[in-house]
Amino acid sequence: MAFRPLEVGDVATDSAKGPGIVTFVSPSGLHHVNGVEVWWLDRDDGAVFDRFYKRGKHLDMRAAAQPPALPPRPVEQVEQVEQVEQADDEPQHWKFIEFNTTRAARGAPAAKVEVDPDGEWLWMTPLDIRLNIRDHGEHLELRKALAAYRGMA
Repeated sequence: MAFRPLEVGDVATDSAKGPGIVTFVSPSGLHHVNGVEVWWLDRDDGAVFDRFYKRGKHLDMRAAAQPPALPPRPVEQVEQVEQVEQADDEPQHWKFIEFNTTRAARGAPAAKVEVDPDGEWLWMTPLDIRLNIRDHGEHLELRKALAAYRGMA
């Protein structure tokens, strides 16, 4: 697996301040998650960024602060409702339409992506795009939308 450096828009599954989106990466190795500086973070692909070796100590302190586990509660059997899934032979439709810099400056979702062949579209954030890549697989149009956030489009 090739190492990919930390970038703005990456998803942090855990950090010193909890999960969120990377909003800033400084050359000195400090990261900001949801606008708050953190010393370490775990990215959604499993990569750990901990330049100052604070993660282990912080996780130990977090574990020590947890209350003792309660015994499990009895769970009632509930009938499962079948979910309608998209057929495997029918690929998900994606088409990157535009990137709106005005919306991005306001902090609103700025990538306009068509999600249905009938013309239905959504405004997406980097997190929305990454989650769709995770759930539906790699797609060139989703990568174009993500690249627009990075200024490479």
